[in-house]
Amino acid sequence: MQTMCHNCGKLANSPADWGGEPFPCPQCGAEVSLGSSRPRPAETLAPSETAEGPRIAPTAAATAPPTTRRTSPQLLIATYQSHMMAMGIVLYVAGVYNTVGGVINLAALFEPGDIPTNPISGGWSLAVGIAFVVLGALARRHHVWVNYWVCALSGLSLLVVLLTIAILAFCHGRMIGFGLACAFVLYGILAVLSIRNLSKVEKIESAGLDPRKAP
Repeated sequence: MQTMCHNCGKLANSPADWGGEPFPCPQCGAEVSLGSSRPRPAETLAPSETAEGPRIAPTAAATAPPTTRRTSPQLLIATYQSHMMAMGIVLYVAGVYNTVGGVINLAALFEPGDIPTNPISGGWSLAVGIAFVVLGALARRHHVWVNYWVCALSGLSLLVVLLTIAILAFCHGRMIGFGLACAFVLYGILAVLSIRNLSKVEKIESAGLDPRKAP
């Protein structure tokens, strides 16, 4: 019977009358026993382990049921309504600003002195200021048609501001003042908000939803 030596790794022939006791290896002289050449028993894998590695138990997040998410049109409705509320606040500010500015501009016509003013600009500011206050209240109720009026009035107001700046610059030699600059910024914000709201309304209505209803 041949047995592998645990010292040199070579096969050694056991004696003819070998009874299983250790015997010297003929190559290196080390004692060779039957247990030295037995292969190690195969290690059994735990139930939670595989050949690739330990099996990872699923976490609570992986086994939890999927949460309900709002669809894109519903998100657009929520965004549209929040932007309408914001536009209502800007309309209130622009309305009060234009009303006060229009009254001051028209009152300056009746004061003595050479005060460079424009009655058309003052009358327009007063009328647009009142309209902005009314539209601000309606915008907070998410009316879609308010955006068309705001877009039209803010665009016309931007043209009036540009004409006023041109009249003051070429006829009176004055540069743009703080009041006109603030009005220009307010009109620009209202124009951008109304255009963006109309774009959202188009996507919401294409999905068959009402932009005024709660998402």
